[in-house]
Amino acid sequence: MQFWGETSRTFTPQNKGIITASADYYMLGEKVVDQTGTRFMLQGQDESGNTVKIASIYAQRSLGFFKEYDEADNRPSIPPDSENKPELKTWYKVTAILDYYTGKGKYSFTPYTEYDSANGVYELGESIFDYEFDFDTSVSVSTLHFQRRGGWYMYLSNVSLDVEYNDTTLFESNGRVYAYSPDTDARLYIAGYDENDCLIYSRDFSMDASNVQTASVPSGAGIAYVKAFLWDENNSPLIEELTL
Repeated sequence: MQFWGETSRTFTPQNKGIITASADYYMLGEKVVDQTGTRFMLQGQDESGNTVKIASIYAQRSLGFFKEYDEADNRPSIPPDSENKPELKTWYKVTAILDYYTGKGKYSFTPYTEYDSANGVYELGESIFDYEFDFDTSVSVSTLHFQRRGGWYMYLSNVSLDVEYNDTTLFESNGRVYAYSPDTDARLYIAGYDENDCLIYSRDFSMDASNVQTASVPSGAGIAYVKAFLWDENNSPLIEELTL
C-alpha cells in the first residue's frame, strides 16, 4: 500500500496476552530529502472509550531515530535517540510487542537483507533501533498509525497483529468472547439467560489445546445477560465463568 500523509489499520481492541504488531515499510526516494521520515504509533482505547497513544517512534532519514515526537512543535526533539539512519529504497520490518502480563513494550526496526530463493522470502538482518517502554495495561491496543513527515512516498505491506497467551484465558472484547487453554482440549459454552435467570440460548465450541477460540456475544430478544464457560472434557471448569 502506498501512502502520502498518514494512514491507519484498526483491529478489535485487545488488552490480554502478548501482542505483536508489525508492518513492512519502504521509503521511496532518489536522494536524501531534508526531514524525510515516518512516525509509527500504537494507539488504543482507554476505559472511557477514548483513543489514546500507547507509544511511538519516529524514523528520520537525515538524523536517526527518536523515541517520541513533539506534538506541539510538530518535530522531533534534538538530538536523536539513535544516530543509525533508515536508508532509502530499503524494506524494513517495524515490530511492536506489548506484554500485557508485565506492562512492558518494545519497538524494533529491522532491515530485510538477502533474498532466500529456496523459500522465496527475504531474510531479516540485525535491528538498527530498539526502544523499550512501559505502558498502561488498562488501555486496549486497537490501531497501528503511520504518518509521513516530509520527503517521498512511503509503502506498507504485511500489516498484522498477533496475540499469544501464557495461561488459560477467558475474556470479552468488542462483542466477542475469547478463550484459550494452553495444555488441555476444552469446550467453550456461551449461554444466554432471560430476566428470570432461565436459559434461553446456548451454543458450544470444541477447542484444541493451544488454539484460540472466539464467539459472538448473543443479543437476541429476551436475553438479559450472557455467561461464558470454559470447561475441560470432563466438564470441569478451567477458569472462572465470565458474566456479560
